[in-house]
Amino acid sequence: MRKIFFLILIFTAFLKAEVTMNEAKAKLKAPIENIFNSTQWSLFLKEFEIYYQPKVCGKGLDLAIGFKAHMIEPVGYFEITKDRFWFPFAKIKLGNANPQKAGNPRPGSVAEGGRQSLVYAHYIYFPIMGIIFKNKLPIFCFNGGTLDLPFISEFFPFWKRDMEFKNLIPQMIAVFTPEGLVSGLFDCVATEASASLRGYVSGATTGNINTTNGTMTTVTNIENQNTLERKGISYLDFVRNSLYFNVGCMSFATVGGYVNGGDPLVSAEQLMYTVINLLQGASSVMPAPMLYKQTNFSISQSASTNKGVTPLDSWCAPQKFPMAIESQYVPQRVYPTVGKGHEWGQSSVTTTNFANVPGSHDDVVLLVWERRDYAMFAYKCPGWGNKK
Repeated sequence: MRKIFFLILIFTAFLKAEVTMNEAKAKLKAPIENIFNSTQWSLFLKEFEIYYQPKVCGKGLDLAIGFKAHMIEPVGYFEITKDRFWFPFAKIKLGNANPQKAGNPRPGSVAEGGRQSLVYAHYIYFPIMGIIFKNKLPIFCFNGGTLDLPFISEFFPFWKRDMEFKNLIPQMIAVFTPEGLVSGLFDCVATEASASLRGYVSGATTGNINTTNGTMTTVTNIENQNTLERKGISYLDFVRNSLYFNVGCMSFATVGGYVNGGDPLVSAEQLMYTVINLLQGASSVMPAPMLYKQTNFSISQSASTNKGVTPLDSWCAPQKFPMAIESQYVPQRVYPTVGKGHEWGQSSVTTTNFANVPGSHDDVVLLVWERRDYAMFAYKCPGWGNKK
């Protein structure tokens, strides 16, 4: 037990060393070159929780007993840009610029329905904490692996062909039902309420971390999982994940690379949903998945009933799941300016105001944080050779 708390103290000391972000220093700097200033390390401490509840995993010789816990970690970068093969997260250009094939993040005067607004998108898998700590901290479970590029829209043939792209997301037909058309309101309300309960709005606190004048005084908050607050979050997650075709207060998920051409920072979060939805779906049939279901939640069985179904239990190991999970991911803007992590789909009024700057060329980079519910000491961490 002493060893565990010693490891926690070491890890906390590392986070405290870089917990303060300086937006002036980070502005327009490549996130990969400014990783310690742009990453909101305190987000990990904000969400890390240990519950009193024991959990048994495995059978026979593989049987292990752990405690239910919750954590969050950064797993990669998502970016949008109007220039082909330009990677803002590292400011790297592959090939020569071709103005004729450039995208357009904002509509022209004759644009209709956002049809002229198309940008390129990339997802860069980069499990920062797993790379730094490897699997040497058994109390936590970090993703393994190294930097990878699982999605580059320039190589995806349907990115500009929305009439064909829609066939890759058949579940999105729910958008065109009367219930689907008005569902955005409920998703938006649930997202904002979840942000408030989790402490992702100004002045809200979750009680997970005690601070006095910015000084960390506790490492974890051991609390009963069945508190009213947690029940509220679970119900809000039920609403958000059931309305899988909508992105919180930001309207529907996109069909390919076409966006509404308004705020590029909003478009980035919508396209992030589109890409993660594709990767999560592909992972559900791949022998070596990249994105898993790693949180426990319920979803609605149909649009006409409030009854829910709980997907496969993921306390002991990550599970394959065919769609993006809105409540599992937290975006944090790291370019062109640095912002704080927030619930996916929170109102742009609170997340993007005054966040863009001249010189950004409307490039946007988001750091993707991923939540995990797991059985501490008994969980099969993804990426360490024990995928299920």
